[in-house]
Formats: sequence, structure tokens, C-alpha cells
Amino acid sequence: MAVPSFVRRTMLHVAVGGLVAMMLVAAAGFAVERSRFGRDASAARAQIEADLREQFAMLSGGLDAAVGSLTSTPPALPVRQAADAPSVRALFERVAFAESRAALPEFALTIVDPDGHPIAWSGRPGTIPPVRLNGPAALFLAPSPLGLRLVRVEPLMESAGPDNRRLGTIVAETPLPRRDGVFTADDGFVMRTSVVPVSLRLPYERIPGPARSSLSIEAPSGDVLAMIEVSDETIDQARSRWRARVTGAIQGVACVAVLLFIGPMADLRRLAGRRAAHVAWTVGILGLLVLARRIAWTALELAGLASSPLAPQVESSPIAWLFLASPLDFLITALSVAAAVALLGAAYEAFLADQLSRAPVDMLRFTLHPWELDRVSVVAGLVVLHAAVLA
Repeated sequence: MAVPSFVRRTMLHVAVGGLVAMMLVAAAGFAVERSRFGRDASAARAQIEADLREQFAMLSGGLDAAVGSLTSTPPALPVRQAADAPSVRALFERVAFAESRAALPEFALTIVDPDGHPIAWSGRPGTIPPVRLNGPAALFLAPSPLGLRLVRVEPLMESAGPDNRRLGTIVAETPLPRRDGVFTADDGFVMRTSVVPVSLRLPYERIPGPARSSLSIEAPSGDVLAMIEVSDETIDQARSRWRARVTGAIQGVACVAVLLFIGPMADLRRLAGRRAAHVAWTVGILGLLVLARRIAWTALELAGLASSPLAPQVESSPIAWLFLASPLDFLITALSVAAAVALLGAAYEAFLADQLSRAPVDMLRFTLHPWELDRVSVVAGLVVLHAAVLA
């Protein structure tokens, strides 16, 4: 049978469109990889450092805004005189206003007297060592039960008078991002970046390994806030995972292209005049379904979307594992089985319409009278076939 021109055009469009889509996905994946990881490990390390500096700059900027709101005019805060209720209320209002200027999540702001006793506060502050409360202005990281906190300490001095005495201390603090951001591992605090998660250590902690695997994040004063651990092996592993995901996306496009070929093959199956050709096209469509399911299996594995199996693999047969490898595998396998059943149902319907309808037996009148062995046998066979298809 000659292939009609509209079927040839459809197949050509699917093939060309699939190849173009796969090349676009590959090009986009390469561009994102170069933007995220850079040309080599040195470029990725520089990107990690820039990302961390940007995050710390944003947090320290919010702390500076809150502290600046308290130290701006009028410069004299009623710290020593905050003994009566109106003065205390006014001081708390100033602190609340300064908190709104910070615009940071879980931000805490406290004013303490020279003895370290809190006078006014907002949020849930952490515990700050007395040496920091009585020391000079500083920006540093402090550990807490909930993780690392970035702390800004600013002395509050008496501008009037010859002694220039210390009236108190402003303490502004905010936790490093914990929502898929900072978490505690066995080897320290881990912070996510746009490249790879990195380990943070406080300046007094020793970093094992070669010096080239560590970076330092500094405060505006030049003091080291934290030391960052990142190895070339970690960067290479992250790059390999990204390439695997891109490969999985390319295979996903290939799977869609294979499924789209079923359309023109269904047209050829419909136009087939001989039974053998009809069966051949049906088998071909089933083969495309199996091929698409196999490609989807690999694509899900490479893309990291099959990481939560529905049952242990050792307790499942290979056929059952097609359904239980992951929730997405279960869905795709179910859709593939549904498509195969629908295809076989259509073939069964075509068999009834094209072949069995030619039999010289009245099959439309389902009755046992008059009793004719040939007609009753065919009708009973149809009932059994229908029951089997529905089951």
C-alpha cells in the first residue's frame, strides 16, 4: 500500500520537530550550565563566592537599616531615663519602627543597657556573649539552637557631655535562610547557593583539607564572617547531575516525538485494506508504545524524578517494578497500558465490523428461538468475547 502524502508530511513534521526540539533543549541546558557553573571549577568557585557575598550583603543591609533608624535623629534615646511607662512605650515604638525598616524574616532587635539587661526589644533574640555587648561595633555570625544568626552590634553613646559615656547597645540579628537554605550537617552548617550547597564554618573553626578548597566571607570592616568549604569534586558532581537532567529532558522530548508518530501510523492502520497490513500496523503502534515507555523510564531516572519508589525493588518482580518504581512511573505505565488496551479494543471492534459481520448468521437478534445451533453458538461466542474484553 502506498503511503498517502498527508501521512508522509505528518511523519516528516514530527521527525523534524522532534530533532529541533531536542537540539533546543540541549542548547538551553548548555547555556544554563555555563551560566550556573561557569567554564571550569575556578569559575564555579567565583560564582559561589559572589552568590554568598550577595546574600550576606542583603542581610547586613537590612540590619544596617534597622540600626540606622535607631541612631538617626533625634540622636539621644531615652535609655537611662526609660524607667516610666511612657518612656518605655516610646522606646518600644522606636524599636518596632526600626524592625519594619529591616524587612527581614525572623528579625530581632534589642536595646540593652550597659549592664547587658534588655530595655526594649522586638522579635526573638538570641544569646549574645557579654564581650560582644560591651565591645565595639561589629558584624559577626553567632550560633544558636536554630542555626547561624547574623548579628550587628552598635554601641549607643552619649553625644552630650565630656565623658561620651556608653548608654547601651543596639543588637540587630537575623537568621541565615533556613527554608531549604541553611541546615546543620555533621560537619557544620550547610548553605545553599546557585551552584552547590557549601559548608560554613565560623572563623575560629579549623577547615580540613587543602587551602584551595576554602573561601572567606568578610564583613565591611574586613573581619572574616565565615569560612566556606567547597571542593572541585563537589562542583564536578553537581555539573554531572545537571548534565544528566538535561539528557533526561532530551529523552523526554524524544518520548513525546515517538508518541506523536502513533498518529500517522493509526491513519495507515485505518487505511489498510488487507488484514495482514492492519495487524502489522497494530503491532507497530504497540511497539511505539513500548519504546516510548522505555525512553520515559530512562528519562525519569536521569532527571531524578524516580527517587521515591512505591515499594522495595527487591520485593517486586520486573513487571511490577514498571508500576512501582516511582509515582510518575506508575502514572506513565498506567497510561501506556490504557493506550494499549484501547488499541486492542479498536482492533476487536474492527474485527467485528469487517470480518464477523459477513457471517451468514443473524447475530443482531439475541433469542434462543428458533433453536439453531450455528446461530446460538455465534451469539454465545460474542457474549463470551464481550465479557473478556470488558474484564
